[in-house]
Amino acid sequence: MIKTKLPLICLLSVLISSGCITGHKRHKDYVFPGKYKNKIIAENRFEVSFIANKSIDEQKAKFFALLKCATITLENGYKYLLVSEQTTERKFFSSRPTVILKIVCFIDMPQITEEDIYNAEQLKAYIEARYNIKDSRDISHRTVK
Repeated sequence: MIKTKLPLICLLSVLISSGCITGHKRHKDYVFPGKYKNKIIAENRFEVSFIANKSIDEQKAKFFALLKCATITLENGYKYLLVSEQTTERKFFSSRPTVILKIVCFIDMPQITEEDIYNAEQLKAYIEARYNIKDSRDISHRTVK
């Protein structure tokens, strides 16, 4: 009688313990690039900060900050953005860059000769293609308040 119950007990213990194993894991290569902080300065002026994680270099951090700027520009009904101020900070105890961009948004192309004027749709498309981002909302919606 014990010999007939032993296989049944073993089978039940395997089934019970397998219910504790999680089947869903994030892809091991997926690393969220960082966090954003946004501030409205005026009706068409914004400040965007991107705090990168350890695996993001300074150049890539600037692109992610620009991606958020393009998203904010479009979400607020503007088509163009001018980067009026750019700062990169590093804390002395951390290798993580923080990129801070102040932008001015425009509906029509401004008639000024600045190098840092971007068409927000083109900029967004370029960065998404460059970094193979399927949906930038996956990145740019993560905002710290």
